[in-house]
Amino acid sequence: MDRQDWEKHIHEEVAFWDEWIRTQGGAWPEDFQSRIDPQLRLPDLIENALLNKGVAPGSSIRILDLGSGPLTSVGVASDHYDVTVTPVDPLADHYRSLLEKHRIAAPVLPQKCEAEKLDCLFQPQSFDVVWARNSLDHSYDPLLCIYQAYRVLKTGGIMIIVFHPNEADQGNYQGLHNWNFDIRCGSFVIESRGRLVNVSQLLGRFCKVKIPARLPRGYKSNMHVKLVKKADAGLFDLWSSARA
Repeated sequence: MDRQDWEKHIHEEVAFWDEWIRTQGGAWPEDFQSRIDPQLRLPDLIENALLNKGVAPGSSIRILDLGSGPLTSVGVASDHYDVTVTPVDPLADHYRSLLEKHRIAAPVLPQKCEAEKLDCLFQPQSFDVVWARNSLDHSYDPLLCIYQAYRVLKTGGIMIIVFHPNEADQGNYQGLHNWNFDIRCGSFVIESRGRLVNVSQLLGRFCKVKIPARLPRGYKSNMHVKLVKKADAGLFDLWSSARA
């Protein structure tokens, strides 16, 4: 999918969130209520990753939420850290209008930015954590998104990608579902229409790729991978060759 094709389906995504806000979550009311809660807790995946990495309690943590939608799912309440969340989404202007239309007060409003163009908004080494929940597989260039996220992540920082496996196959490549994210043979992979990139191998020199030891049976629930940044040097050339 190129950017032009991606733009053709923006209205579908906006319509989905319009209905989601209007119905206060529709089939997912708990998700809606949690996102409008100003005391929403930091996701356990993030908190535990920071604790396991040895980040000192009391530290100030900056988190970038990629493809946040109209309301971020990343809370700031934590027993261990002082948390600041920056939500970004390419459709943020649409979402701000929807929130105003439905008179919903967001704890934090999203900023407009494509994950493929984070360098237009943020400096390198800006964030301790980059969080992407069910978002990068809706982008027009997920490898570029990962590169850009890696660029704004501090050395030693953590990127957490949460996804439903093989959404492109499940959705028959309709709308924005054009990328399969999956764990195959112990590696994190991105695939579309037969072209597959083994991200674990691609980024092995630049980060530690951590995959849960136990995978959900039948892959029916959210999965995740963690990328712990080691170095920047040479990553751009590697990313360029991977997309050639």
